[in-house]
Amino acid sequence: MADPNFNRNCELDILIGSDLFWNLFCTGPNLPILRKTYFGWIIAGNLFINTSSTKPNDTVACLNISQDILSQQLVKFWNIEEMLCNQQKLSSSEENCENYFRETTSRDKSGRFIVKIPFNKKLNKLSNSKDMAITRLKSLERKMSNNPDMKKDYIKFK
Repeated sequence: MADPNFNRNCELDILIGSDLFWNLFCTGPNLPILRKTYFGWIIAGNLFINTSSTKPNDTVACLNISQDILSQQLVKFWNIEEMLCNQQKLSSSEENCENYFRETTSRDKSGRFIVKIPFNKKLNKLSNSKDMAITRLKSLERKMSNNPDMKKDYIKFK
């Protein structure tokens, strides 16, 4: 990127006008160019009207092409967006998830979310994972004893 600090307010080094800006994208004669944008085609660049003198005259031209197509496309876009928002149908599992979230989620005084963990009620399908959990805990303790910064960050995290 040309400006590594684009996200911070600071003084401008240079301001390029539209007459020079478009010349950065193409080479050749200094003529207006056609560019396709998301909103349609635009004409940009210098428009020098040559007279018999060697200097361009002071005539300024403004080209404006107005079409109703843009407004029609915007209306169509808004209608499509509205239909997508209104037609959201949830599966039964998604609906159960939404209901569970609404019923069990709250906020404390500081604004943090309090979320109840959804435990599976079919405990008989769970295997005995105590030995694996103990192995992982011991492995984590070894990692932390070898890396005090990680242990400090782990304890600090809430």
